[in-house]
Amino acid sequence: MSGAAVNTGFDVNCAMAAELGALPPLAGHGFEIVRFRGERGRLTELRQLDEVPVSRAS
Repeated sequence: MSGAAVNTGFDVNCAMAAELGALPPLAGHGFEIVRFRGERGRLTELRQLDEVPVSRAS
């Protein structure tokens, strides 16, 4: 797999927050993923998405 590419045709390392948030499995978490990338660098494996801290509405 090339750099955490998703079967949707774009690379999670290049996608903008709105694009990521539009994917059903990532819905509402685009900004957190982009922030995580900025702090830790490129995602090299999809399992790294499990490490992204997400805000939970209470």
